[in-house]
Amino acid sequence: MRVQLLFFAKFRDQLGIDSTECELPFSEGTIADLITYLTTLGPSWAETLGGRQIYRVAQNQEMANFNMPLREGAEIAIFPPVTGG
Repeated sequence: MRVQLLFFAKFRDQLGIDSTECELPFSEGTIADLITYLTTLGPSWAETLGGRQIYRVAQNQEMANFNMPLREGAEIAIFPPVTGG
């Protein structure tokens, strides 16, 4: 499965990229499966997305929860929680 990843704010800064295309080693899965896979890509990935990090995810520009199935060719955005004022 192939997805397009977009990173915003601190995630872009910590990973040193704002987007990348990713070929996943599975043909079906959830957002949680994607995050688990990404944390195996190296120490900076594990530190940025693993543990108790708090962030939001959108799939194809719609807010997603971690149990949502991934869609082939989806655009996945990862960004920090936003507060209003």
